[in-house]
Amino acid sequence: MNGGVEDLLSVPGAPLLRDPGDERIGGLEECSRSAIIGIPWDWSVTGRPGPRLAPQRIRGYLYGLTPYSPVHGSITCRPHDLGDVRVAPGLWSTTRARIASVSITLLEEYERVYLVGGDHSIAGPALEALAHVEDRVSLVMLDHHYDLRSTSEGLTSGSWLYEVLTRVPGRIEALIVGVGDYSNPSYLAERAMRLGVKVIPRHSLLQGDGLDTVREALDSLEDPVYLSIDMDHLDQAYAPGVNSPGVMGMDPRETLLILEGLAGKRIRMIDLVEVNPLVDVADSTSRLAAKVLAYLFNLLEAGGGA
Repeated sequence: MNGGVEDLLSVPGAPLLRDPGDERIGGLEECSRSAIIGIPWDWSVTGRPGPRLAPQRIRGYLYGLTPYSPVHGSITCRPHDLGDVRVAPGLWSTTRARIASVSITLLEEYERVYLVGGDHSIAGPALEALAHVEDRVSLVMLDHHYDLRSTSEGLTSGSWLYEVLTRVPGRIEALIVGVGDYSNPSYLAERAMRLGVKVIPRHSLLQGDGLDTVREALDSLEDPVYLSIDMDHLDQAYAPGVNSPGVMGMDPRETLLILEGLAGKRIRMIDLVEVNPLVDVADSTSRLAAKVLAYLFNLLEAGGGA
């Protein structure tokens, strides 16, 4: 080009803000000990399909965040992004096997693995893989529901935990935080008790010592830990874009305090699920999910060996 016109042009998609000191998470070096993958599966959703679109949407907001927190300091590295599992649309048996195979391989290569779904059923094969690699696992699940259903036919993301606990009995100690009022059939509470699943309902967190109860439960768990974050544990005012909105659900500040209580644990796998961009409002749920992951990076990846 003549006349230096190239100096007046930017590459497609370049930001309008030209601040050379404005670092973003997407530009950080990758941590050597952790990995992140997407699992775009939502054929187990009976309510509002769309979580298959979440991995890329959440990544976009996550990698656009700055790594700096005035309280927690700066994120020094980001998990190695390996892309998405090649799901077989509509074929759960095939997809399940692929998730399990990828999970086992990554657990052998990395200290920690992040899974971005997708609906909550993707947690089943991943948790089961960890239970086989580590023999015994503590599960911490933030969820408005028990996910212990059994149906007469068809797929549902609300049955994955029951399926895992029956497939690998005695190897998973489960704690569910955030179960909501008037959102679950009563037989699930009875089933949780029978299976030895500890449950801290959302309403309990409203009591004066509610968070202390959670911290005590977290402290009692043995390593390693699988952390499962269903975004519907949050109130629909904060997370409207989910399959089954959590009416009168948790506050993000409560979530952050719980995550901070897990910082000293050996967390080997983390899933973040049930974000549905198709029904979200101004991408608020995807943005919140991205920030939750950023907090986890800061809490868990310190000295990550970038």
